[in-house]
Amino acid sequence: MLHKWAKYKLGDLINYQKGFAFKSDWFKSEGNLVVRVSDTTSNSIDITSCQRIEPDKALALQKYKLEKNDIVIATVGSWPPNYSSVVGKVVKVPIEADGGLLNQNAVRLRSNDGGKHSQQFIYYLMKSEYFSRYIVHTAQGSANQASIKLTDIFDFTYDIPQLKEQKSIAQILSAIDDKIQNNLAINKTLEE
Repeated sequence: MLHKWAKYKLGDLINYQKGFAFKSDWFKSEGNLVVRVSDTTSNSIDITSCQRIEPDKALALQKYKLEKNDIVIATVGSWPPNYSSVVGKVVKVPIEADGGLLNQNAVRLRSNDGGKHSQQFIYYLMKSEYFSRYIVHTAQGSANQASIKLTDIFDFTYDIPQLKEQKSIAQILSAIDDKIQNNLAINKTLEE
């Protein structure tokens, strides 16, 4: 039996934390990761490019801490078609960046409803062309730089199935992502 999908606003399902404006003179070669928008790839975070800060400074900034599978969205960036730095770019925090601290111009989103909605499903929804078009349409700014408001992110309205269906959809999409990453790694090895 198919269940009816219900309409939700993204802001009703998540909590958020805006990134912190780290001072560049805090950056060191060792310490806790600082994740900047420029450290994001198309779907993840490249920790090899991340800056670091001393653990003592990081201790006071725990509210900016990222966890594996958190969703990060760039709130400042370029206009399409410059997709490597496009405003509204959505990535998922990998295990390697777990515990990293989020820098400014990005916001961390995390499901807030005690497991009634799948974090993975929300991530894939935000990776959809539907969300991308919506968020770029709401962006403001000059020819060189665009920005999006949190209220526009939170006002994104969509239909969502029950949790069991969310998990099934997310599992299928995750398996496809894993296969793509595996094939890319094989291709790279073969090229070398």
